[in-house]
Amino acid sequence: MEAYAEVKAGDARWVIKNDSPHAPGSKHRKLEKVNGEWFWEENLIIEEELIK
Repeated sequence: MEAYAEVKAGDARWVIKNDSPHAPGSKHRKLEKVNGEWFWEENLIIEEELIK
């Protein structure tokens, strides 16, 4: 909307234009679902072992 053009322009300065590579050894801090199972940093998440 035209009414928010100024707000959007101001907020645009905070949007990352280029992703930086992850820190070496960080394993990218990624959570992903593979074949129906969830993995955190390439380790299978076992529901029974979660802190609840």
